Amino acid sequence: MKNKINIPTENVSPINLLDDDIWYVTDAIDGSVVEINWINLSVRKEFIPFIKYFIRGLYKVSDENCGAIYCRPKSLKDSINIVNNFLNTTNNIAPEKFVSDLNIEQLKKIVLGIAIKEDGSLLSKSSTNRILQILTLSSELYKKGKSVDGVSCNLPMDLNRYFFRDFFEDEKQYKKWISGGSFDLISVQTAMIFLSDMLVILERPMNSFLIEYFKFQRSEKCIHPKYIFHYKERFLMPEILRRLEDDKLVTASVLRYRRISLNTNEISNLIELAKIFIKYGFTAKTLPTVTKLNDECYKTYGAALVVTTMLSGARISELSTIKISSFQVDEMGNNYFQSDIKKTHDGMPVKRSISGEAKKAIELCANLSYIDDKNLSPFASTFRGGSFLNSHSTSSKRKVIGESQLRAKIKNTYRVWLNTQPDIVKSYAPSKVIPHTLRHVFAAVALRRFDGRVSDQIRRHFVHTYSSRFTHAYTNEKLEEDFQVAAEKEYIQEIVSDIAHGNEDFYGPVALRIKKKISKTHKFGTLDEIAKEIEKISDEYETIVPHEFGFCVPNKKELAKAQCKDPETGEARIWEESNTKNCTKCVHRLTHISQAESLIRIAISHQEFINQSVLVATTRKSKDIVKQCEAALNEMGKRVEDYY
Repeated sequence: MKNKINIPTENVSPINLLDDDIWYVTDAIDGSVVEINWINLSVRKEFIPFIKYFIRGLYKVSDENCGAIYCRPKSLKDSINIVNNFLNTTNNIAPEKFVSDLNIEQLKKIVLGIAIKEDGSLLSKSSTNRILQILTLSSELYKKGKSVDGVSCNLPMDLNRYFFRDFFEDEKQYKKWISGGSFDLISVQTAMIFLSDMLVILERPMNSFLIEYFKFQRSEKCIHPKYIFHYKERFLMPEILRRLEDDKLVTASVLRYRRISLNTNEISNLIELAKIFIKYGFTAKTLPTVTKLNDECYKTYGAALVVTTMLSGARISELSTIKISSFQVDEMGNNYFQSDIKKTHDGMPVKRSISGEAKKAIELCANLSYIDDKNLSPFASTFRGGSFLNSHSTSSKRKVIGESQLRAKIKNTYRVWLNTQPDIVKSYAPSKVIPHTLRHVFAAVALRRFDGRVSDQIRRHFVHTYSSRFTHAYTNEKLEEDFQVAAEKEYIQEIVSDIAHGNEDFYGPVALRIKKKISKTHKFGTLDEIAKEIEKISDEYETIVPHEFGFCVPNKKELAKAQCKDPETGEARIWEESNTKNCTKCVHRLTHISQAESLIRIAISHQEFINQSVLVATTRKSKDIVKQCEAALNEMGKRVEDYY
């Protein structure tokens, strides 16, 4: 392939004909054009027609025999390699046979022949999916008459289970592999969708109504639920709503007709509460039932519990012991809670940092309650009618909530959510999750919060502070070390793989080093060879630390070059010494395009200080920082002047 090719105009000369020896591919990102010279590729001549038809189907080329192709060139290169590998394996296992001649058992031998690595282990789920894509797409194209050859036998509904389940000793191992991640039974991708949807629930308008309703019911103006919701003949609220809608007065005669005795103040309070219902769009006909009210609260509680677990990394045992009064804020504005967890610190109470949005989720639960008591668990079901009877009494109240109840809430919330998802999500999402699963996902979310792999909505929860020390506090002692390491290793390999496949969103010395290594080693090899090369490059980096200037990804062989190195011990002090001066000019920096905003903000703040200061000596450090930010931004094609 060669860059900067002059592509023919389709109107003048058709391009990418099936018989053409050279195809032109337009990069879907930057618009550059590359060529594929089929004669020079390390592909057997008889395989080329199958591969061409497959590529046309993969990139949705028109039904005619020609058309433009838009994709990432390296992705196309890998696709050609994978199909070529499949056809070579097919020829070895079933010589001189067309793919359409193969039965399902022969296909299984071919798939396993590609998917099982030399050391006997299985490729990752994402890699095996690309193999199975050959079966499904070629089957579709062949049956529609859009390919000269392809799978003709019927394929099972669950391809992964049919081809790979026997490879694993038990169902648990299989499900861990099928999840596509290192965090128990749920993949990072599924977790992101789940978390995002839970945040939507917490931000819905219904919660504003619930907050205002329960605030009124905790006040001295409170009204017994039997006058609001359907409790036989005492059901008053619909009649009051009808009268208010018709601008009629609510008089004592209405109450006498219902055989209810309320004084003037109580009538006034009932009318005031009715106006809250009207404010949020409820009418006499749409007044929620007590069951509906409870269901909405349960929905919010479940979402809040999921968000709190995933955005704090807290254990269920911790969350079961906290009270509404457990939360504190330090001088930097960081939120903490203190629990009586006994799993660490020999049972001594310990402070745990928590994201501001996770705290908001807990405060929301605390507000959906008939009881005003800061010593209660925020997750206790104090929104039910029975709690109203205890709200102004001295009877005993539940101050904690059992771990089993919290686990059941999370499991049920996930089950309800999964049932509403499209088939494509259900196909790779596990049938159930446990709270421990969500704690492990926390590390993955924290690592990805700067690089755009999580939604803006989720990233906001993690970027509410720019302190690397606070980031450290997030993960410190919240997760077992092996899962923290697993999260970092998986993420490093993910980044290396992305850069290898043409992702241009990463910058800095680390990205440059990876690109150079890839350019020297990236060939038309097998999937196993590509995976090994990516793994080999990934192993050069032992950890990844996110901060606002980029990621610190120390190379084992170049630790001595770290700008944060302690002059006495020689140890890299990544957490303690991460700052603009050290990180932006360090060989271990990896920056994502989304972090340009942070660098611009830093540069502007220091430039404003320079502009306002009259003493050269006091601005020297700021000038250095501005230069370092400009250098990092220049890599991304960004300029501070465009924002200043």
